Amino acid sequence: MKILVFSDSHGERELMKSLIIAQNPDMVLHLGDYIADMTAIKGQFKAIDIRGVRGNCDGKTNAADSLYFNIEGKNIFMTHGHDYQVKIGYKRIFTAASEKNADILLFGHTHKALRDMAGGIQILNPGSIGKGRRRSYGIIEIDCGDIKTQIQTA
Repeated sequence: MKILVFSDSHGERELMKSLIIAQNPDMVLHLGDYIADMTAIKGQFKAIDIRGVRGNCDGKTNAADSLYFNIEGKNIFMTHGHDYQVKIGYKRIFTAASEKNADILLFGHTHKALRDMAGGIQILNPGSIGKGRRRSYGIIEIDCGDIKTQIQTA
């Protein structure tokens, strides 16, 4: 299972489309801030499971603040991060992930890529795929119960 992870796209639809084509993932996750970008391109990739959450720049939307789901036997907790004040620190979001028995914690908001592991939880912030930044995105691979994460620059 290959999962492509974007955050903070801020209008950068074409790059996301080209990366989806190039990476050929089984799933795409968008961690908010311009979730409308993901919604707009979703119809072009009907065979791919695409999910997203609302960010602090998304205004009124039907998107959830966070999602928690199991894929390939691994629990994933994803949120934008602003509700957990991740620009100040990671304690609140890590506690939430721990309470949910998450195997993988995904968040954005900081525009700074982060890949770490703590308390048995894989932590991934893909950074920002949006314009005017050092663009980056995340890849998660789940194979036979093993989780591998990486950050790629775009």
